[in-house]
Amino acid sequence: KNKKIYSDEKTNSLFISICSIVTAGIWAQVVEGSDKLLRPFGYYGCVTGAIIGALIVHAWTGLSSFVSLGALCVASPLIQGLGRLRCLVQGCCHGSPSPEHMGITVTEPNSRVCHLAELCGKPIYPTPLYSIIANVFIGLVVFRMARVGAPGAFIIGIYFILSSIARFVEETYRGEPQTPVFGGLKIYQWISILLLIVGSVLTMIPSAPV
Repeated sequence: KNKKIYSDEKTNSLFISICSIVTAGIWAQVVEGSDKLLRPFGYYGCVTGAIIGALIVHAWTGLSSFVSLGALCVASPLIQGLGRLRCLVQGCCHGSPSPEHMGITVTEPNSRVCHLAELCGKPIYPTPLYSIIANVFIGLVVFRMARVGAPGAFIIGIYFILSSIARFVEETYRGEPQTPVFGGLKIYQWISILLLIVGSVLTMIPSAPV
């Protein structure tokens, strides 16, 4: 019986992960699609897919969506932090021009910094590093919450609150010219505000622990 439960958990996780990857790819092409970009996936598309996948798993197996998504929120900071190392190497999710003593320089002609933003060799804010630092803090918080048996909805809510604050600030220092801007804020800052509100509501919903 235990082996069957473990197998079902792996199947559920795999299904949610596939949904996340598919929607992350769709998001990247719809929101920031360009023949000049090497942008296969988008973070918020991944979040959308995870929610869709968790809802389908809930309807299919009865497993609480809050439990599935809560577990993913515990893993997400580590996964995203590792992914940001790729951002530093590839030049995506890059910063805007910075003072020389605070920035890094990119000279690879095929990187987005040189190919699209025309910031080749100029100091730019190391925004992927800012994201890594934020994810270390967020990861410690949500991991501790899971260890003490916090409800899944509460973990999701805290993750959304902390990650939204971090992303809002990070976007202030980003310099990607293809990112849509509305009302003086980048689209990801608007999404951050929305998820901050959603996260606040989720912290008040009773649910099973992760």
